[in-house]
Amino acid sequence: MKQRRIEILILLVTGLLIAAVAIIGSVTFGNLKIIEKQSEKIYEPNQTIMNLKLLLAELRNSENCVRSYGLYRNEEYLQSYQICLSEIDRCFDSLYYYQKEDAEAQAMLDSTERLVEQKIVLLNKQLSLRNEDKVVNEVNRIKLKLDKFTLHDTVRRTVVNKEADGKKKHGFFGRLFHRKNSKDKEVSKKADNTHVAVNRSSIDNVRSEVLRVKHRQSKMLAEMNLQGLEFVKADKVIWAKLTDILSELENRQTLVLHSIALKNIQQTEKTHRLTLLSGVSILVMLCFLAFFSIYYFYRGHRHRVQLNNAVNESRMLAQARETFLATMSHEMRTPLNAIIGFTEQLGATELNPEQKKELEIINSASKHLLSLVNDVLDLSKIEAEKVTFEKIAFNPKEQIKEAVEFFKPKISDKHLNTSLAFENEIPESFIGDPLRLKQVILNLLSNSVKFTSVGGVKVVVTSKPAIKDHDVCYLEVTVEDSGIGIAPEMVDKIFDNFVQADSSINRKFGGTGLGLSITKKIVELQGGSIKVESELNRGTKISFSIPYKINLEKVTPLTEAQETFIPTTAIGKKVLIADDEVFNRVLLTTILKKWKINYQEAENGKQVLEMVNQSTFDVILMDIRMPEISGIEASRHIRQLSDKRKSTTPIIALTAAVSDEKRKQCLEAGMNGLLTKPYKEAKLLELIEQTIDKNTAHEKV
Repeated sequence: MKQRRIEILILLVTGLLIAAVAIIGSVTFGNLKIIEKQSEKIYEPNQTIMNLKLLLAELRNSENCVRSYGLYRNEEYLQSYQICLSEIDRCFDSLYYYQKEDAEAQAMLDSTERLVEQKIVLLNKQLSLRNEDKVVNEVNRIKLKLDKFTLHDTVRRTVVNKEADGKKKHGFFGRLFHRKNSKDKEVSKKADNTHVAVNRSSIDNVRSEVLRVKHRQSKMLAEMNLQGLEFVKADKVIWAKLTDILSELENRQTLVLHSIALKNIQQTEKTHRLTLLSGVSILVMLCFLAFFSIYYFYRGHRHRVQLNNAVNESRMLAQARETFLATMSHEMRTPLNAIIGFTEQLGATELNPEQKKELEIINSASKHLLSLVNDVLDLSKIEAEKVTFEKIAFNPKEQIKEAVEFFKPKISDKHLNTSLAFENEIPESFIGDPLRLKQVILNLLSNSVKFTSVGGVKVVVTSKPAIKDHDVCYLEVTVEDSGIGIAPEMVDKIFDNFVQADSSINRKFGGTGLGLSITKKIVELQGGSIKVESELNRGTKISFSIPYKINLEKVTPLTEAQETFIPTTAIGKKVLIADDEVFNRVLLTTILKKWKINYQEAENGKQVLEMVNQSTFDVILMDIRMPEISGIEASRHIRQLSDKRKSTTPIIALTAAVSDEKRKQCLEAGMNGLLTKPYKEAKLLELIEQTIDKNTAHEKV
């Protein structure tokens, strides 16, 4: 609990540090963005200042255009003047746009605009004065020409002849009202003589009118010159005000830029502080993480060491358990071998009914004990992942029928009904382990028969082809009974080790609770599945499904060991019995003596080697666990003898060990066969005879 609180605290502190760094980083990034935008405002050209300077330049250009027009009377200056006015309007539009958020600046722009309008009015008046001056000059020019005009009392008759290079002369009015452009040559005319009477008084009237106009225009010119002086004064005042306002606007923009620069400096300092704080936070977080990384590394290393020690200890315990079970198996199977063997021998003698009943009880008890030993060993091998499955061809129908037939006597004893049904076409042959299939069915039948007292047991078999692999078929077997059933809360637990539905069941029915657990593991290790459906006091239905590969070749029927076997070849042969247990040797000598097979006895491997060197035997029955020299070591020594006849003596291993590793060691040591204790007399005799026959055939070759 304390460790959990520490871990939560570590995660909380780490999360807070990461959040703080993230917030500081986000704020710093935002400040940098602000600085970037404000820097762009500082370094990008200021539109307000540019437009103010352009406005001043255009005003000066407009003045220059007016002056130039007054001097040269060139219309191009008037056009330039109009362009300047348009640029001035554009400048004001831009200034109002860029200062739309500054009310004070807009007020100053309004004042500037009014002054500029006054300035333009003055410039327009100056243009009009320049036009009046032009009229006065023109009148003076007319008067000058009138003074030079010569009057004649009579007008001559003039004949105009075509001349190639002559020039025609006209008077003032002729030039004023009847001018014609003639640059290269004059047009030849012929006219009749005309008499024109010129009134001298009319000319005088014209002259006097011209003088009057001149006087009036001169007076106006004087007034205009006076106005021009006033214009200059007013223009100076306007320029002064305009310059002040524009300077103030420019100064305001300079102050704005200075303010932005100052804010940038402050923002930079703030960002620097945040960056420093972020760096310190990151450093603290790194130190924090480094500390806890080292702490957790050390802790993880310690846990790994503890885990490795635990794994090694677990392996040692598993190895010790396996060794213990193997030893116990041997120690339990050895006396069981004697009990079952002598029970079988006694059963072959003449006994009274009471003795037969007692013998049956002994036989049943010994078989029950053997079943428990087998269950424990099976569970041990399954948990150690050392169980193996054969892959041989077999007929599934035969295996299932044999399992059901095996239980029919027990079912009949309890007066129960039994049925076996194949619901669809079952393939003739599968590739797999037939003994494991039979073991599963026997376990399920045993469980059903044990907990059923009324009704019966029904076995239903079906097959279903695999969806993806057409060479594979699922064999489905259902064992259903009408027994006591299982409570709903216990259904999911019945496949656990040493578990039964109720503690009273063990007292009433017995058993270890390993049967269904082993059954489930055997089914699942073959890629199958098993399920159970049960209703209390109504019965139980257990179904399993195992995938098998379909075999298309012909199947050789599997033969069970015969209940009785009458030897022929083995009679009169010489057998060496090697076993350190007296009752095992007594059992073997009893069987061999009954069938007139000669024998000698040895208590350990050392005696076996001595006796083999002294004599020749047809077969050796060798226990693999003996003092001094084991049966496996003794077999290796025999196979290395120089005498070929002795080195090839057939050896049959007699062992209570059932592990695959022991079987492999026996075969590698040169043994010819192996018989597991406890064994039936018929199986022993059959194996002896087969071994002798094979050796005889080999010697003949």
